Amino acid sequence: MKHKVLVDVEVMAEMDRAVNGAKDMADRAKQLRRAVREFHDFIKDHRSMDWVSLDVREVYKDRCSHCGYEWEVDDAGVPVCCQKAIDEHESAKNVALPAPSPPSYSPSREGDEL
Repeated sequence: MKHKVLVDVEVMAEMDRAVNGAKDMADRAKQLRRAVREFHDFIKDHRSMDWVSLDVREVYKDRCSHCGYEWEVDDAGVPVCCQKAIDEHESAKNVALPAPSPPSYSPSREGDEL
């Protein structure tokens, strides 16, 4: 059975505002390296650097509850990771559905067309 599992947690420091006016990617990389050095100094001496924002990002992936592998299905929607997942999928697919009710009709009256 598929379930969502937390697989990673990271803290991102967004410093995009520190690289305003970069001419190209090389200049952007140079400005970001400088911003990282300044951020490191900030951590050391606690001076104000309000252009830095921190965010915790949680990364989730769908995993099989039986084997723990990443959840994948084939073109028909059948899991491909382990036999237990395949068996569970097949048994869920074969659950008896209620029998359809017969079509309702009323006897035709004289002059009614079928």
